[in-house]
Amino acid sequence: MTRTFAVLDHTSIEGGILTLRGAEAGVLTPEISIKREGTYVVLAAGVGFVEVALRLHYAELQQMTAHLQPNDGLTTSRQVGTGEAYLAIGLKTDGTLILRPVVVGDASGHLRMNFKLTSDARAVLLSWIAGGG
Repeated sequence: MTRTFAVLDHTSIEGGILTLRGAEAGVLTPEISIKREGTYVVLAAGVGFVEVALRLHYAELQQMTAHLQPNDGLTTSRQVGTGEAYLAIGLKTDGTLILRPVVVGDASGHLRMNFKLTSDARAVLLSWIAGGG
């Protein structure tokens, strides 16, 4: 199976919420919104009527993104969260960042979304995370 990745190349920060969006405006525009809530980061990722929401430890996300190394051999090289809900992250040598929010139901299946951030969107996200949200 070939995986399809939605490209996120537009960013905005409003009211402490970082939003990453695809270029095409419309009801099916891929989008990730992230907000800091105390020691947690709340992440909502969606396309159209499908949304995955994660609640991650901010310190783990900050530490993991600070140590990302480019790797084209793996889709993702790090993950933050638990075995049931996590954000898989991978940095590619061309500067793109792969984000894959995952919710695992049980041994019979999971829901995963595949996003690819451009270099500019990646820089905004990593700066937002490093700066405390």
